[in-house]
Amino acid sequence: MADNNKTFRYLLKEDYDKKLKINGEEVPLYSRDRLDALFPDRDYVLAGETFEKRKRDRKKDIGRIELADKWLYVTKHGNHSKLFRKTAAYAETEDGGFIALLRLRLLPFLILLLLLCVGAAIPFLPKVDRGAVKPVDPTKEDPNMAVVTELYCQYLP
Repeated sequence: MADNNKTFRYLLKEDYDKKLKINGEEVPLYSRDRLDALFPDRDYVLAGETFEKRKRDRKKDIGRIELADKWLYVTKHGNHSKLFRKTAAYAETEDGGFIALLRLRLLPFLILLLLLCVGAAIPFLPKVDRGAVKPVDPTKEDPNMAVVTELYCQYLP
């Protein structure tokens, strides 16, 4: 069972280079570029990840962090789909680790939504009546063909 009672304490620092809006407030955080500049060998510890509208899940939560007077529940890193979420910034904690803050990727979400709408609309498209054009049966005599033949024969030499 995960230790979901751990409280990560946000460490406010002067060298944060990015601001992320959380709960209506701009919170200073590290960008990926700044974190790579501070740790060129990437020897920092990612304690977990979270996003603003994440619901609490007692089975997956490893703790929580307070940012902008709002508690965000933290899961272990790599728990969310990279297709629909991207890392927007990093918050440093008092124990020396970092919490990745995720944001929704809009393009894959919008493409999936468009495909679902098109799929749902297909049954309502007008149907083509394939029975409207009937194939010609060569064994039956066409009454209109006699008129055409008579007109054609008038112009023969």
